Amino acid sequence: MNLKYFQITLLFFITLFLVACSVASKFEIYNNTGVEITLTLNKGDYSASYNIKPAGYITLDYWDLPNGVKATVNSNNFSWEFLPKYVDHSFAKRSMIPSYNLFKLQIDLNGTVYVVAPESDFPAQPHAEQPKFYPLQTQN
Repeated sequence: MNLKYFQITLLFFITLFLVACSVASKFEIYNNTGVEITLTLNKGDYSASYNIKPAGYITLDYWDLPNGVKATVNSNNFSWEFLPKYVDHSFAKRSMIPSYNLFKLQIDLNGTVYVVAPESDFPAQPHAEQPKFYPLQTQN
C-alpha cells in the first residue's frame, strides 16, 4: 500500500514539474516608421488588429498567434505584407517568473522587420546580427 501511495505522489510531482517548466513566448513589436500603423494578423477564420503609435510598441503572447499567420502593416502612406518566421531562442530574453521568452521585433520605415537584441532598447540602430530568415522584407 505504501508503494502505491509513493507512486501516486511521485506522479503528481512529476506532472507539476512538467507543467511549471513550460515556457511561453511573448513578442514586443515596435513601430519605428514615424507614423501610426495598424498591424493585422490573419489566418483562416482568425483575425486580430492592433494600432501602434509612432515610437510605441505592443506585446503579443505567442499563444494568441496561429502558425502560418500573415501580418499586414497599414498606414495612410503604405501597406505591407509579411509572413513571420521562426526566431531562434538565442535572440530571446528569458524571464523566470512568470516563465516566458521575450522576443523583440522592430518595424522600420523602409518596410523591413528586424529582430532586436534582447538586451537592447527600442529603437535599435544599427541593427545587430539577425537570426535565420531575418530581417523580414515586405511581400508586396
